[in-house]
Amino acid sequence: MLITTCLGIVMLVGVAGMSIDLGRQQLMRARIQQSSDAAALAGATGGINATSSQTAMRYFNLNFSTSYQGQARPTPTIQADTAVSVAASGNVPATFVKGVTTGATSGRSVVVPDVVNGTTQIYDLVLVMDKTGSMTQIDPGQTQTRMAGLKSAAKTLVDSLLKPNATSRIGAVAFNNLTPPSSLPLTTSANSVNAFIDGMVAQSWTDTSTGMAAAIPMIQAAGSVTAGGVNNVIRAVVLLTDGENTYYQGQQIANPSAPNAATVQYCAQLKAMTPATVIYTIGYGPEVASSGSPAQQLLISCATPSALGGNNMGEHVFIASDATALLQAFHSIAIDLKRMRISE
Repeated sequence: MLITTCLGIVMLVGVAGMSIDLGRQQLMRARIQQSSDAAALAGATGGINATSSQTAMRYFNLNFSTSYQGQARPTPTIQADTAVSVAASGNVPATFVKGVTTGATSGRSVVVPDVVNGTTQIYDLVLVMDKTGSMTQIDPGQTQTRMAGLKSAAKTLVDSLLKPNATSRIGAVAFNNLTPPSSLPLTTSANSVNAFIDGMVAQSWTDTSTGMAAAIPMIQAAGSVTAGGVNNVIRAVVLLTDGENTYYQGQQIANPSAPNAATVQYCAQLKAMTPATVIYTIGYGPEVASSGSPAQQLLISCATPSALGGNNMGEHVFIASDATALLQAFHSIAIDLKRMRISE
C-alpha cells in the first residue's frame, strides 16, 4: 500500500504539473489571439490601404506587453490586401518538466469588411456634439480640456469613415441652450467636417433635445443609395454630452425630465425611420459616469437597443471618463459602423 500510494502521489504531482503548464499555454494562446483580433480590426477600420499593416502592428504591440508570463512578445506576420490578416506564435517553456516546452501556441485573425452585392458599404452619419461651458473643464489627471479631447477623437472617426471612402457622408451639429444649434449638412469632405469640429466654442448650458431635433432633418434629407437593388446606406447618429440637461426651450429647469423626454422622443423618431437610424450615445466626463444618473439613463434610453437584448452598454452606449476612453469609444463606433467582421 505504501508503494502504491507513493507511486500514486508521484503520478498526481506529474499530472498537476502538466495541467499547470498546459494552462499557461492556453493563457498565452488567448493573449496572442486577443492581440491578433485587435490588430486586424484596427488595421481594417480605416480602410485597407498602405498604412493598414503599420496600424495593425501598433495595436498588436499595445495589446501584448513587451513580455507575458516571462516570454518575449512574438512578432506577428501581417498581410493587408482584400482583408487584413494577423498571425503570431510562440513557445511556452514548461515549468514542471524542465528542458521541454508545452509546444507552439499561436493565434490568427482575418478581418474583412462586409459589402452589399460586392459594393463598399456607404455611411450617412450625423455627429451631435455638446459645446456647453462645462466642456472647457480639465478633469483630474488630464492635460487638456474636454473640448480638446472631443475634437481629437471626433476627427479620428471622420478620417476613418471619409478618407478611404469618398461616397460616405458625415454631418455635424453642435448644441447648447444659448443659440440655435450650429450645423453642417452631410458632406463627403473630411476637411469640411474637421473644420466645423475645430470651430466649436464651448459656452452656456445643456439642452440635448435641440441637438437631436436638428439631426432629424439632416437624416431625412439623406435619401437612400442602392446597390443591386439592395439598400446600401447605413444611417447613424452619435450623441455626445458631458452632463445633465439644465435648460429646455430656453428656460432654466429644476430637473432634466422635460428635455430628457423630448430627446428620447426625437431618438425614437430616428429609430422608426426606414431604414432605421442607428443611434450611438457617449457620456463624456465624470459627471455621467455614475450608474443610474439621469444623464446616463438618458443615454441608455436614446441609444439603439442591443440586438441580443439586455444592456446596450459598450455596444451603442459608451461612458468615457477621460480623453483616452473617448478615443476608444469613437474607435469602437467606427468598427461597428463599418461592419468589420472576423472571418477566421
